[in-house]
Amino acid sequence: MDFETLSFEKVPVTFQENLLEEIADLISKRESIQLVGVPGLGSSLVVKALSQNVAIQKKHFSAKKYAFLRLDGTMLLERNTLNLSRIFLTTLNSSEIPNDPIAVYNRIEDEITTLCRDNFLVLIIDHLRELDFENLKPFFLNLYQLYRRFEPKISFIFVTAAPLTSSSDLANFDMLGQLMLQNIIFTPIFNKSDAFWFIDEKLNQIHFKLGISEREKIFKLSGGFPRTIKRLVESVGRGYKLSELELNPSVDSVLAFHLSEMSENRDLPPIPILEIYLRLKNTRQNSEVFGEVITKWLTRNEEKVFQYLLANKGKIVERNNIIEEVWGDGGIGISDHAYDQIIHRLRGKLLTATPKVEIETIRGRGHCLKVEK
Repeated sequence: MDFETLSFEKVPVTFQENLLEEIADLISKRESIQLVGVPGLGSSLVVKALSQNVAIQKKHFSAKKYAFLRLDGTMLLERNTLNLSRIFLTTLNSSEIPNDPIAVYNRIEDEITTLCRDNFLVLIIDHLRELDFENLKPFFLNLYQLYRRFEPKISFIFVTAAPLTSSSDLANFDMLGQLMLQNIIFTPIFNKSDAFWFIDEKLNQIHFKLGISEREKIFKLSGGFPRTIKRLVESVGRGYKLSELELNPSVDSVLAFHLSEMSENRDLPPIPILEIYLRLKNTRQNSEVFGEVITKWLTRNEEKVFQYLLANKGKIVERNNIIEEVWGDGGIGISDHAYDQIIHRLRGKLLTATPKVEIETIRGRGHCLKVEK
């Protein structure tokens, strides 16, 4: 589930309540806003909910009539002013999209004139960095001219992953850059209520159920970061237990890839499972005692099997010998299926080990642990 698959009409009216209250207060003063949030934090979700959820609009903008329009920078495939202007015209629900540049501008002007006649207009430009190109400057110049014509009935919300403050940051946005500096506010992480709603939305998507304590654990491990919440729910849906993910997030390669990408961003809020991932990664890289590192994130039986294979690394160890050595007299009750499942899980958990480890099956004989030098 990406944010695009959410039903924004069902977003709870209390969603990101404090942030939307701050936005509403500034908009009511006819000011513009630069809304900043790192990728995955949910800034786009906030402005989509604001532009599409009538209940949220009524809660925060009850005193006046407002019209909310959102232009998504990711929709622009060819970087030229005409294409961007035509995309913008579609957000105005125009029944006609001309090809001639002058006709497009006139149509935009007509549509905005109609909207501003009875409403205060809030123009949301989402994914602003996707539009930060010199050849798009004419579009922003035209937009600024329209703003000046209809001021104070137009305000902007500019959504970006990092603050745009320097002259070089703002150069391609012409005079609109001045409006971007009026107010810079930052998207916060989800509180518990928002996180639980988001978890439930994802669970409905994958047709899965979790109890209160498990949802609490996801909220705690994610630190309220939306994209990490999403990845954790997906991991559980793939059959991983939160207890083993907490011990070693790399047990799920998809989650590990997400955390690896996240680790490259220095502007993230604290995310506990990311800190666990980085700590284990650094430990594996720096430790000289390979076995001690690996066993920190294996179950008890997996650790026993691994330690026995490690003690005999490079040698073929028969299945019966492993069972007898690890479980002793209790090995009589260990079925072939149970043993195979332990080997299967152990292989999965060793996929991201450093150095590289492989458990090779020697058909009819047993297993051999190979450790890359």
